[in-house]
Amino acid sequence: MENKNLEMMFEFSLFALFIIMFPFVRKDILVFAFYVIIYFYILRFKRKSIKYLGLSTIIAITWVYIAKDYYIYTPDMVKLFELDVYPMLAWALGLLALRELYDYIKPKNNFNAIIILTVSYIILLISLETISYHFLGFKNSGFKTYPGLPICDCIHVPLFMQIYYLTIGPIYYMLTILLDKFIKKE
Repeated sequence: MENKNLEMMFEFSLFALFIIMFPFVRKDILVFAFYVIIYFYILRFKRKSIKYLGLSTIIAITWVYIAKDYYIYTPDMVKLFELDVYPMLAWALGLLALRELYDYIKPKNNFNAIIILTVSYIILLISLETISYHFLGFKNSGFKTYPGLPICDCIHVPLFMQIYYLTIGPIYYMLTILLDKFIKKE
């Protein structure tokens, strides 16, 4: 139990450090650094989560490739094969965090987990997007003409991207369930 508490404290501290640094460090460099830290942390302490990081990274790369013409940040942001590193790694880490949340709450069944994680995911997504947009001034210049979601005025993207943003969390969680079942069969 003590190791689990230390693990939770470390992960919470890492998240808090990320939030504190967010306004002061270039977003692409910060997200890249945290991705590398999380990767090595998982390899050392949470090996079973490497499959979830791999899945979230594949989803994120695929998504950013599909939506690459819509992600237009400053020209000096790091790109990898013409793909913006910031949204790619931010999506990968965000999805992984959703799965880690599941490990902490341990719902009694997958249906409860899907409901809890969907609500948590949407609240966290909208909160982070609202804070980033309105308080930290982090705006994608490719989305200036798109209206945001009502009330919070965030997620200024085309409708197909809003649908993706709001549904990929639960979809990713369900894919991790399938991944676990597939790996157990082998």
